[in-house]
Amino acid sequence: MSPKFPGLPPGHYSKVDVFGAQIMGARSNQEDAFRFEHDEAHDLLVAVVADGLGGCPYGEVASAVAVDAFVTRSIEDRRHLNCRDLHALIINALWQAHDRVRLKAGENMGMTGMCTTLVGFVADLSTGCAVVVSIGDSRVLGLQEDHLVDLATGKRVESWEDAPVPLTRVIGHELSGDITSREIQFDDYDLILLASDGIEGITADEVRIAISRTGTASSAVWSILKPMKIDRAYPHDNATIVAFSP
Repeated sequence: MSPKFPGLPPGHYSKVDVFGAQIMGARSNQEDAFRFEHDEAHDLLVAVVADGLGGCPYGEVASAVAVDAFVTRSIEDRRHLNCRDLHALIINALWQAHDRVRLKAGENMGMTGMCTTLVGFVADLSTGCAVVVSIGDSRVLGLQEDHLVDLATGKRVESWEDAPVPLTRVIGHELSGDITSREIQFDDYDLILLASDGIEGITADEVRIAISRTGTASSAVWSILKPMKIDRAYPHDNATIVAFSP
């Protein structure tokens, strides 16, 4: 199977460089989805990756609905409500994604039970303040000097598989209990990565070395995705990365 590398054009904005791409892996369809948007008028960067659950029906629909709802709600809250509380903004966007997936599933009996993971990021580029949230086993990682940090927990990781995240809650199905968002300072990190769990076998050193050779978000993404095909066994799962740097 040939690798597929559909990616959005890199966003060379005045304050941030952002890019996203994905590969199919050994799957027959792409159930990951991603989206990013920079609302320059309101100094807001929004990025999200969702991984539709392959064991449930229409995972690709769930992930697509979730990312669109997440980004749309984040930008609407900022534009029309002038929301400066990034924690409130990201939690509202998360619940909007959850509700829209459930609504879509209710419109078609065949879609009953569809669900997705989601990892989201919003940043106020005027202050450098950012907030992250993660539901499921997708990851948000920050490269800080010579090491990777799991931004959802604040813990240092040595490889992509460190501190596996239990899949206890997903968008569209089970989302009970408190949802915790975490605040970071955007410019404390050389690069931030949002990724689905299809990223396999990548160490912190490999990410650091690959990124140090590149310099842009787009080349950083390809430097991680392409070796998964060339140097390793072809990944069994879809794999998606969105990367950005201040």
